[in-house]
Amino acid sequence: MSSGSSCSTGAIFYKDGNYFISTAGHCFGIAETSATRGALVRQYSTNIGRQHADGRGRGLDIGLVRITTDSTLTGGRYATNKLKRYNSVNTYDASITSLSNVYTGQYACKSGITSDYTCGAVTNANTTVKYPEQTYTFNIAKVAGTDWSLPGDSGAGVYNSSGSTATYLGNVSGNYKINGVVQGGYITKFRDVADSYGVSLYISNTIYKVVN
Repeated sequence: MSSGSSCSTGAIFYKDGNYFISTAGHCFGIAETSATRGALVRQYSTNIGRQHADGRGRGLDIGLVRITTDSTLTGGRYATNKLKRYNSVNTYDASITSLSNVYTGQYACKSGITSDYTCGAVTNANTTVKYPEQTYTFNIAKVAGTDWSLPGDSGAGVYNSSGSTATYLGNVSGNYKINGVVQGGYITKFRDVADSYGVSLYISNTIYKVVN
């Protein structure tokens, strides 16, 4: 990100012909967003797009990175519903084919760059959190699970899966600790993001080339 932070990314969202890589809003640091010329976002040294929208002011820990022609990825940039659940797997092993409201008792898994694939149970589907280092209060769902998310996992996609298909729930926001040990985390729910921004979730099995 432009702030130099290291975060994970979730599913692809789209609206009005634009495609967005989803992550956590706090990954943007000091917000530098614009519908046309937001700050460049890089994956290591590769441009992947520009900061388009930061949902923190709306109570949503979501960041939308618009895929643009600034992308320097060799071969172009694609919109896909493919999901890699395990870092040890070199190929995508699932596809996001549907979305769901988040409800208490639901199984929620995530794939992040730090803690890889972890799962837990939703203990509160509709609550809020305010992180000590943040000025915003976020609308979230709460998940219980030891080391469910660790620093760097913010923004990762959250889902439940069956075989090779997955149902999307939202994006990792952060975690909470009990006696210094991570015992769970928080989800920014996709339904809240869709209601606020009017975006849709890319669930087509057709891989779409956004930019060359």
